Amino acid sequence: MIKINLTPKEYLDKMERSILIAKIALAGFVLACVIFSLSVWQFTRATALEIELANKNLEYNSLKEDVKKAEEIKSQINEINNYISAIDKITKGRYLYVAFMQDLNNNLPETMWFAGVQTKGSGENLQVNINLNSNSLYDIAWWISFLEKNERTKDINVGNINVSEGAETNIYSLPLSFSYAYK
Repeated sequence: MIKINLTPKEYLDKMERSILIAKIALAGFVLACVIFSLSVWQFTRATALEIELANKNLEYNSLKEDVKKAEEIKSQINEINNYISAIDKITKGRYLYVAFMQDLNNNLPETMWFAGVQTKGSGENLQVNINLNSNSLYDIAWWISFLEKNERTKDINVGNINVSEGAETNIYSLPLSFSYAYK
């Protein structure tokens, strides 16, 4: 079967041109809708970001005062720590001699006495030289053993023991030196 088109060519060209114009208009409309949608989306996103920025700025300003208070507290803590460290530096060796004399006298047997005590301070330590007298060798041995076991005394050196004969008892005298550290 053969079809014959009786429609004039100009009319068909005009229809094709109208269809092409309609397609271009539709594509333009779709493109305009897409651009409009993207613009609306971008605008709402920008507005949301501005609102979030404003909220963050408000929060930042409210926290700024807290940060200033925290910095003031830190500076006060540093001042207090400096004050405490200054007091510690002043009192560091203050109780050294008190503790030394207490340790020396509290554990000394009744049969012993000092003929002389010399101390030389070096930081937190004392170098001690003692001339010791006693009526009992046993008490001397016990006291030297006590000093060796004491964690505050180190480097104990015992000199020669001299014996002086008395009417009733013998008197033993000896030089003793050690290092004393107050902990």
